[in-house]
Amino acid sequence: VAFLWRVCAKIQRMRQGRPQEPLLPKICEDSKKLMLLLLLAGSFLIGTVFGVLLFRLRGIDALLVPAGTSALAGLSYTSVRTCFYGRPVFDVGNPRRSSVAAAS
Repeated sequence: VAFLWRVCAKIQRMRQGRPQEPLLPKICEDSKKLMLLLLLAGSFLIGTVFGVLLFRLRGIDALLVPAGTSALAGLSYTSVRTCFYGRPVFDVGNPRRSSVAAAS
C-alpha cells in the first residue's frame, strides 16, 4: 500500500512541476520489505500446515519438532559466533555500575 501511495504522490508532483526526490531507491526499499513479508507469511503458512499434519500423526510429541529446530538453530549460531568470529559464548559487555557501587 505504501508503495502505491508513493508512486501516486510522485506522479502528482511530476504533473505539478515540483522538485522531487528520486523514486527508485524507495521502490527498491519497498520491494525488499515486501519480499521479506511474503517470505515470513509463506513460512508461517507452511509451518502451520506441517504442524497440523504432524500433530495428527504424533499428538503432543509434535511440539518436539519446533523445539528441536530452535535448539539446533541456537547451537549453530553460537558455534559460528564462537568458532569463526572469536566472540565469547556469554558476551555481556561492560555491566553498568549501580548507584550503590558508585556512591561507595
